[in-house]
Amino acid sequence: MTDKIQILQDKIIHSKSIVVLTGAGVSQESGISTFRGEDGLWNDFKPEELANYGSFIKSPKIVWDWYEWRKDIIMSAQPNACHYGLSRIESKKNILIVSQNVDGLHEEAGSKNLIELHGNIWETICIKCMDVQKEKSLHKDIPPDCSLCNGLLRPNVVWFDEIIPASKIDNISEKINHCDLFLILGTSGLVQPASLFGVYAKQKNKYVIEINLDETPNNHFYDLHITDKVGEVFNSLNYDF
Repeated sequence: MTDKIQILQDKIIHSKSIVVLTGAGVSQESGISTFRGEDGLWNDFKPEELANYGSFIKSPKIVWDWYEWRKDIIMSAQPNACHYGLSRIESKKNILIVSQNVDGLHEEAGSKNLIELHGNIWETICIKCMDVQKEKSLHKDIPPDCSLCNGLLRPNVVWFDEIIPASKIDNISEKINHCDLFLILGTSGLVQPASLFGVYAKQKNKYVIEINLDETPNNHFYDLHITDKVGEVFNSLNYDF
């Protein structure tokens, strides 16, 4: 165990309350790549052209085809050492996981105290009656209809032309106010408002540790930066505390 990982271990052990922010790097270690695939199927589309409400209303089948393609990739993915490690910590510590990922792998690993900042790809919401359903499967009919009112269903995720509910941001900020340790795992630090949480934690005098393969725009604000794969770091931790 390196000196930096030992510091991480000690901070986890001695903290009473922990808030964790996870990003795409965590999912990538489970085999979930970014929006585009190597086969080039969707390379003619930019994610922001598909993941927005206007495009959905104009061409719901195209948007749903893209999401079904993504869901098919995610369906074969399994939680990794980071997902399971955070779940094990949750069994012993007061911890909140704030995930920017929509794949549901934290929940699959057993985490319960979880805020999915951008929603969950396995959930649908009816644009007519607002009923929310969750099922880890692909839809037979595209675009799918609501079983209650026959309205059009959409993925229950936050799109590029939408904002994260203020209640979520307020809840996260309140948890940061009362935590001892803030962890930033596998995120580039480029997407707001998530990129501001670490800076906010430092402003509140919290100990902040970032784990990422690359440096990020804000890592000079933080107390410790570990340059490594998140899963490998969590695989080296001792959870017998």
